[in-house]
Amino acid sequence: MVTDHIRSVLFSIGDGIYPDRTGRGYVIRRLIRRATLFGRKLNFKEPFLYKLVDKVIEIYKARYPELERNAAAITKTILAEEELFLKTLELGLEKIESLVQKTKAGGKTIFSGADAFLLYGTYGFPAEMTEEIVAEQGLDFDKKGFQEELEKDRQFSRESWKVNKVSLMTGLNVDKTEFLGYSSVSGKGNITHLFYNSPKSSNSLSQVDSKLQSSTPAGTGSYDSKQVSSLKEGQAGAIVLNKTPFYPEGGGQVGDIGFLRQGKNVFKVFDTQKENDSIIHFGEVLSGEFTVSQELEAEVEITRRERLKFHHSGTHLLNGALRTLLGDHVLQKGSIVSPEYLRFDFSHPSSLTSEEIRQIESWVNESIRKNFPVETKELSIEDAKKTGAVATFGEKYGERVRVVQMGDASIEFCGGTHVSRTGEIGYFFIKKESSPGAGNRRIEGVCGPAVIETFQNRFSELTESVQNLNLKIKSELGEEGTKILILSFIPGPDEIREKLEKEGASAVSFFRDLSENIATKIEENTSSFLKIKKI
Repeated sequence: MVTDHIRSVLFSIGDGIYPDRTGRGYVIRRLIRRATLFGRKLNFKEPFLYKLVDKVIEIYKARYPELERNAAAITKTILAEEELFLKTLELGLEKIESLVQKTKAGGKTIFSGADAFLLYGTYGFPAEMTEEIVAEQGLDFDKKGFQEELEKDRQFSRESWKVNKVSLMTGLNVDKTEFLGYSSVSGKGNITHLFYNSPKSSNSLSQVDSKLQSSTPAGTGSYDSKQVSSLKEGQAGAIVLNKTPFYPEGGGQVGDIGFLRQGKNVFKVFDTQKENDSIIHFGEVLSGEFTVSQELEAEVEITRRERLKFHHSGTHLLNGALRTLLGDHVLQKGSIVSPEYLRFDFSHPSSLTSEEIRQIESWVNESIRKNFPVETKELSIEDAKKTGAVATFGEKYGERVRVVQMGDASIEFCGGTHVSRTGEIGYFFIKKESSPGAGNRRIEGVCGPAVIETFQNRFSELTESVQNLNLKIKSELGEEGTKILILSFIPGPDEIREKLEKEGASAVSFFRDLSENIATKIEENTSSFLKIKKI
């Protein structure tokens, strides 16, 4: 089973399908985690799948030479995924055992969808893996119930949570949390405050609140929060440390996730927020107990933070491009920096032309190619203004601010996390331009690995559309339709990744033009097909 899975995973990642929460990436994540679980039965307690990459490549490299070229990236991806799952595997297995016993003790023969979703959301257990484990214990699996819980989770939005967010630190004696995250993604800190989140009583919940509560991750949503001296296993709550590498949501950048640990005591962080000078970690105790003054090891999820850095630095370059190419009237009106994408709202009176979009995209990619150093300084607000740094419209600043400069491409007030040189971003691609309201425009884009994934998905969809259209033309028009068959070259996943990795940001324009030309060809030839068919 392990050999089958590692082979499938290796070829899939080689084709540009990376582990993810949805789609094809979810299948890859499931295979890795299933193999990791099986490895535990063989007494493998440390990552081991990544060690098999070179051996599998050695077998297949004669027929698939591209595997050897991508060996380092494949190995790194598998290792990161193994390490992520192993953080919660043991705890998850203990949890599933207790849930199975609870189910049997209640005289039930079906493992509930709610329990399966708990294992999925908190411990990273794919539903199919949970189904296999409970089947070994003689239980059926509630697939419908799991899908219902999953759908609730998908409908939940960050905005809904913010409506219900409460103030925790008001009236408390607190010192400023020292942020360690500019230079590290791990570090030690002592607990200064603990809060327990108990669900609101049913008579105090509105119908809307009730729906939110049922679909909200532990530590957020509709709850009564109270300060406590300890948090125990299974309890949702919040932990404040005197020092932390976790970045709290701010400046458009979403909060970090990860783990707080001390020995077998494990707290999973679902979100990080800031209230005044305190950084608050929201989450759930997976095992053990936490008490005030306890020293913890804080671990930020690394891959997610890396993608946040790519998108935040990319946002600064985008702002620089807009102000350079469109004019100084451009002011930032809002932004979202997530691991998956960036979204930037700005003042501008009209929609952007396709040529303007290309120019902006090329300007950003040229700044990436120049590999500017990213320099940060903490200055007084007056000295910061003298540098010409761009401030965010409507943002409140203290007496001292952090200024982030990227060569001559960008200089802004910013407290977020960034790359050390612009070249680390890799590539930038504008996916969409629209309007969030009168007088403003919105750009949605991607940076780094997300650009590769975007083009791979886009060309995969185009390939399917071309194949379907050509099949219709051949079956319904025969020889008469030969002249409208689409024979354009469409790159595969390997070709897309290799060109981007070889040529860097300059390859983005090539793939943009190619994808748009193929899409236009599909539209034109579909119209021609329908006209010929009518005759």
